Amino acid sequence: MGVTTVVEVLEALRSLSKEERAVLWEKLVDTPEIGEEIEDIATILERRDEPSRPYAEFVSELRGKNSLLLQQKSLGKIWDSPEEDVYEL
Repeated sequence: MGVTTVVEVLEALRSLSKEERAVLWEKLVDTPEIGEEIEDIATILERRDEPSRPYAEFVSELRGKNSLLLQQKSLGKIWDSPEEDVYEL
């Protein structure tokens, strides 16, 4: 879909009545592949102001509790960072 088409779609959406937009959103949410995307976006928007912390800090905390390491051992895999590949144990 080109930029022009996206702009046209947005303009068409703006022209819908409140009731028409409600029906459209309901149908979008009920469409599995689109509904999942909408839920993901809603979650991101809800959490965007929450404090964040480095991934390594999060992993260290979980490893300190042994929960991540135990889960990884049961799966036979280990992750050191989100950018790294999965390594077999």
